[in-house]
Amino acid sequence: MFLMEYKWWILLLSEIIAWLATIYMCFARYWLQSKTQFIIWGTVAIITGYFPHITLLILDFLKYGTFHFFSIFVVILLLLGLTIFKKYIVLLDKWIQDWANKSRVNQKEK
Repeated sequence: MFLMEYKWWILLLSEIIAWLATIYMCFARYWLQSKTQFIIWGTVAIITGYFPHITLLILDFLKYGTFHFFSIFVVILLLLGLTIFKKYIVLLDKWIQDWANKSRVNQKEK
C-alpha cells in the first residue's frame, strides 16, 4: 500500500504544511487583516496537522495489529500538538501581531 510505504514522508510533509499554514494564518490575521484567509488557512492547518496523522495511525495499526515505533511516535506527536505546542502557537501569534503592529507604525511615520 502506497500510504504505508511512504508513511514517514507523508507525516513529515503534513507537519511542514501544517506549520507553514499556521504561520500564514497568523500573517493573514494581523498583517493582511483578512478574516477569510485566516479561516481558510486555519482550516488547512488543522486538517494537515491532524487528519494525516490519525489516518496513518489507524492504517498502521490495521496493517500490523499492534503498536510499534511509528504508532507510538504519532501518538506522542498528537499529544504534544494538543498540549505543549499550543503554547508555541500563542507565542508565534503574539510575535506576528507585534511585528505587524510595528510595521504599521513605521509606515505611518514615513
